[in-house]
Amino acid sequence: MDYSVNLPVYEGPMDLLLDLIKENEIDIYDIPIAQISDEFLNYIERAKTINMDLTADFIIMASKLLEIKSKMMLPKKEKEVISEDEEDPRDELVQKILEYQKFKEIGSFFENRALIENRSIIKEPMDFDDLPELEFFIDFEIDKLSKTFNLLLKKAKIREATEKVVIESDKFSISDAMKDLSLKLKENNNMSFYKWIGSDYSVEKLVTYFLAVLELIKNGEILVRQGNLFEDIEIRSRLG
Repeated sequence: MDYSVNLPVYEGPMDLLLDLIKENEIDIYDIPIAQISDEFLNYIERAKTINMDLTADFIIMASKLLEIKSKMMLPKKEKEVISEDEEDPRDELVQKILEYQKFKEIGSFFENRALIENRSIIKEPMDFDDLPELEFFIDFEIDKLSKTFNLLLKKAKIREATEKVVIESDKFSISDAMKDLSLKLKENNNMSFYKWIGSDYSVEKLVTYFLAVLELIKNGEILVRQGNLFEDIEIRSRLG
């Protein structure tokens, strides 16, 4: 009798890692590398068994996990010597997972918004000058917003690769960024997204601030408007 084995298909190794962390209810800041690496390798072995094509990225990630695992398994004395000069071997991986998680959230927003737009009845372009003030600030196309974000992201990555980027001591969480924007909108009901993030933004800052805007849109606290592709994103408070 033939048995069919069904394995979930992941977009990439980070997608698989994130799923394993959620499935096992693991604290992302204290990942049990031995457990996660074993489960990650088990997935790869099962994928090979059913001839599932995996990209080289999965193999590279598996090697990275084994490298971290070997460092974590060093004898205590050796580990203490390393800890004086090095950070926790998991730190870089944790940061990458957190960054990937943020990108997933942004991707999910764009995907859901696109589905809503595709279901909408196509209408003639509206004359926003004749609309009430609040309605004026709901004018944005998800495709434009997505492309604008990707352009800003590309610029940030190029800048980080070619320049010495100063690491900000005060790292904002998404909730911090939401509070910051809300406070600025209390002072001035209009806000430019480009002005808010500044000209020397990092990838982390861009992603965090962008997610803050998306959260405030979903919460019904702000309205946004973008004119042509790559133009600034205007933000306005709905709370007065």
